[in-house]
Amino acid sequence: MPRAFFPSVHLLSILFGVTSFLTVQAVAWDEHHLVTRASLSDLTGLSVETVKYTPFKSLLIDLGFSSPRQFNESIQIRKEYEFLPHLGEMEGASVSILDVLAAYSDEPDWGMDKEIFDQYPDLWRDEYSRMGGREGTPSQAFRHMYWPAFSWRMPLRTLKSPVTKMFSPMGLAPDRAALFIGLARKARAAGHHYWSARLVANALHYLEDVAQPFHASQTPTKRFLLMPLFDRDHGNGFENYLLQMQNIIAYYHYSFENYISRQMSAFYDEQNIGEDNPEGKAFVAALAGDSGDSPAPEGIETDIAALVTAMAGASVRESARAAGSGLDFFPPIEGRFDAFDPERSASSERWWSETIQNTRTDSAARREYLAVVHEMFSRLGSAVRSLVRAELMRAEVAPEAPGSERLP
Repeated sequence: MPRAFFPSVHLLSILFGVTSFLTVQAVAWDEHHLVTRASLSDLTGLSVETVKYTPFKSLLIDLGFSSPRQFNESIQIRKEYEFLPHLGEMEGASVSILDVLAAYSDEPDWGMDKEIFDQYPDLWRDEYSRMGGREGTPSQAFRHMYWPAFSWRMPLRTLKSPVTKMFSPMGLAPDRAALFIGLARKARAAGHHYWSARLVANALHYLEDVAQPFHASQTPTKRFLLMPLFDRDHGNGFENYLLQMQNIIAYYHYSFENYISRQMSAFYDEQNIGEDNPEGKAFVAALAGDSGDSPAPEGIETDIAALVTAMAGASVRESARAAGSGLDFFPPIEGRFDAFDPERSASSERWWSETIQNTRTDSAARREYLAVVHEMFSRLGSAVRSLVRAELMRAEVAPEAPGSERLP
């Protein structure tokens, strides 16, 4: 009999007991700029396109805002957030569109969505306590995730609490993406092409976030729920069960994305780009569509909310495979589940060394993990290209984005 396991406890009761309080990580990719650059690297014509930088204040004037604070309040981001230049932009000087899209696809993680409930109390919903709560980086999760409604085709992957939200989606990633596309179109109509590209980059962030399977399911695999009960060496039964579950999910969440980020960073590093890096090369190729591009369904690229929702649907379908393969591919957790730092553990040299060792073994877990990443990156790269073509490479685009009137 496993230590501290009680046969009368059923999986569903465990699930609802835990997910009623679980908080989640709010960062999907450490390096959005690498994901964006890889997705757009082979898009014909984009690499030579440039836009002229115009000051943010001039954009605000042309859009009818009297101050940056008024603009921030209109889209309900942190009131003191500043849209500063980070690429050395100078007024009237040209900057590469590709550089703008890559760099500023990270921007929504720079604080605009963090700890905003004190500034906008009406935004708070009780269910957001399940998505990250009010404090720290996890407080932005409600805008950076999208958990689809319960589906009988995927009952365990789409099961979530609170019960009142079971048959409706949770998370506002589609709405935020639509908001920024609407702003990008207004900026372009006012002649601010730099800001149009930058705001499209902001929208890309939310699309890319939901392509991470851990951002599309409250508990990606229900195997996590039993680990504290069955693992004699690291589990602590029902004692500190909530903390154990938070740490386990966070560890495999960080592992899933840290491995990708480190391999892609090595691929793009000038000192390593010529070396044998099959994993990084495969990730970049999947995003770039080198293995066969599958364009988004006709018309969906102009409806960013639908594009994000569709991406989340694909992501939740892969969530169990992503988490399950990660359990077997990444190094096991050292120490008790309720007494370790998941973020530090999933970025340590020990973790990296053992993961690379696992990479050299052609195991079923490794193949499954890579298959999940390839599936999601192929879909994501295609979606990113479809959106950029529609918004920045066509002459005629509607002035409003579907859903852009919503300000969640």
